[in-house]
Amino acid sequence: MDKDHIVLPPDPLLVSDRELDRKERSAEADREREARVQAAAQDRAHGIAKDMRLKLLEAATKDAQEAMKVLLAINGGGVAGVLAFVGSIAGKPDIENVLLIRVARSVYWFGGGVLGATTIAICAYLSNLFFAESNRIELGTDEQQRWSRWGNRTRVIGFVAALISVAVFVMGAYVATKGIFFVLKYKK
Repeated sequence: MDKDHIVLPPDPLLVSDRELDRKERSAEADREREARVQAAAQDRAHGIAKDMRLKLLEAATKDAQEAMKVLLAINGGGVAGVLAFVGSIAGKPDIENVLLIRVARSVYWFGGGVLGATTIAICAYLSNLFFAESNRIELGTDEQQRWSRWGNRTRVIGFVAALISVAVFVMGAYVATKGIFFVLKYKK
C-alpha cells in the first residue's frame, strides 16, 4: 500500500451526524405526509357535511313548495266555491241579495290565505337564495353565518305565513258556512 493513500476508518461522530440528518429528513417527510392526509380527511368531512346540508335544504325546499301549493289550492278553491255558490243563487226571487253578503265576506278570508301562500313562495325563494349564497362561502366565516341567519329568518317568516294561511282558511270556511246557513234560514 502506498503511504499517500491511507484509508482511514469512518469517523463514528460523522456517521452518526449523517444518520441523524437522514432520520430528521424522514421524520419531516412523515410529518408532511400526515399533514396532507389530515387535510384530505378534513376536506372530505367538509364535503360530506356540505353535501348533507344541500340535501336537507333541497328536501326542505321541496316540502315548502308542496305546502305552498296545497295552501294556494285550498284557499283558491274556497274563493271559487263561494263565488260559484253566490253566483248560482244570486238573483233568485226567494233570496235577497243582501243576505249573500254574509257568504261573500268569506272571500276576504280565503284571499288572505292566498296572500299567505304567496308569502310562503316569496320566503321559500329568498330562503333558498340566502342558503345557496351561504353554501358558496367558506364554512364558519362571518359572512357565511350572516347569509345562513337571513336564510333562517325568511324560513321562519314562511312558516308563520303558512300557519296564518291555514288559520285564515279555517276562518273563511267558518264565515262561509255561517253565511250559507244564514241565507238558507232566512229564505223567503
